[in-house]
Amino acid sequence: MRIWEEDVRPMWTRDTPMSPEERITVSMGALDRLLGQRQTNVSRGEMGVLGFLSQHGTVSPTDLAESLNVTTARIANTLKALERKGFIQRKINPDDRRGVIVRITPEGQRFGEEQYRTAVAGVKDLLAALTEDERSQLAGLVEKLVVTAAWAQGVAPPPLPMQGPDRPA
Repeated sequence: MRIWEEDVRPMWTRDTPMSPEERITVSMGALDRLLGQRQTNVSRGEMGVLGFLSQHGTVSPTDLAESLNVTTARIANTLKALERKGFIQRKINPDDRRGVIVRITPEGQRFGEEQYRTAVAGVKDLLAALTEDERSQLAGLVEKLVVTAAWAQGVAPPPLPMQGPDRPA
């Protein structure tokens, strides 16, 4: 039996209304695809490492892996890629010469800040369709989901951002 192109429909297409969970799943997937279109030369994991190093300074790869809830092998590969790009430096730990410590370079700091500003601007443009109250409510709901997801994964939730109008953008 041959399936004709016009017979192929997305799996979420149906004749009955979707549940809220289905609507959210489909919408988040669409947003991820639409917002993920920007081209950079770093992965999400690399951006996570740059963000962490930017906020926490010099750390060991093991501490970095534990903090980001990834394997040490994943961190080793990520650090190798970031080092090749000139965004981080690895040095012998002066307190324990058997280990290394990692720090972000000024170039990595600039790149990370630029990517962050670009991401925030994109979200700000996207959220312009919402009222201030709706944006605030959405922020609270997303933060709640982050905490729930962290606990479900058995890890401590990341620190939540400061709230309020005095938060620098």
